[in-house]
Amino acid sequence: MNKLHKETDARIIIDRLLREAGWDIEDKQQVSTEEAAADGRADYLLKDQNGIPLAVIEAKRFSTEPTLAQQQARDYAESINAPFVFLSNGEIIYFWDYKNNSARLVDSFYSQEDLHRRNMLSKRVKSLKEIPFPTKFFYLNEELIVRPYQTSAIEAVDKEIEQGKRRILIEMATGTGKTLTIAMIMKRLFEAGLIQRVLFLVDRKQLAEQAKDVFAEYLKDTPSKVWYGGKPKELGQIVIGTLPTIASQLERFGPGHFDLVVTDECHRSIYNIYRDLLNHFDALHISSH
Repeated sequence: MNKLHKETDARIIIDRLLREAGWDIEDKQQVSTEEAAADGRADYLLKDQNGIPLAVIEAKRFSTEPTLAQQQARDYAESINAPFVFLSNGEIIYFWDYKNNSARLVDSFYSQEDLHRRNMLSKRVKSLKEIPFPTKFFYLNEELIVRPYQTSAIEAVDKEIEQGKRRILIEMATGTGKTLTIAMIMKRLFEAGLIQRVLFLVDRKQLAEQAKDVFAEYLKDTPSKVWYGGKPKELGQIVIGTLPTIASQLERFGPGHFDLVVTDECHRSIYNIYRDLLNHFDALHISSH
């Protein structure tokens, strides 16, 4: 018989995973259990620093598919005004922003800070249709006109996001201003309140520096920091990092730390080598090629 055949066994694993995500499970102001909700009791309730509900965790035994408890967990969450739900059997975890998206697999539980931040962000979201398309802009003291292919790329990304897609591929020829186009897309997402923190991944230092120059000019009000060489650096709203460096520092980031992950010049080989890194973040993913 599997050692995780009971719900109580799954809870032992969930407790450990919550501790690893920074939760103090002995502090009832952060984490309460068997919380009265709807017509039953929520297995766990995660709260913000003021004790306000953030997420219900519905725990199931190891052999049970967690998503079978979705409706029950949603009823609990709605009855106590918790905006999010986690569903877990101790082996797999689903995160569910039930008002906006379907449940999706995540690497681990969100930290308290990231869960609170995502909740605040969701309250300020605007439709991308409300954000005007750029037609011209100043870049390096020169007025530039947005090219039709750039507008098409922006429109395509808007459409996919509005359809709820979380992984988007942009294909543009080299030398056509791909990084600048991505910067335009990022600016729209910032303005719509869809994102607050961005991870921009590149495979070599030279591309990181080039991206920093573009963002410093086009996204002047959004601080960016470059990470390479394997050493942790200061965090910015935009972190531009080489794949090896971010992979080596992955334990610093929970799955909810970044809202957007951009993989520049992505190739199939990158996914084979850095699959764990690319799947770690529960974010909107945009890949360019």
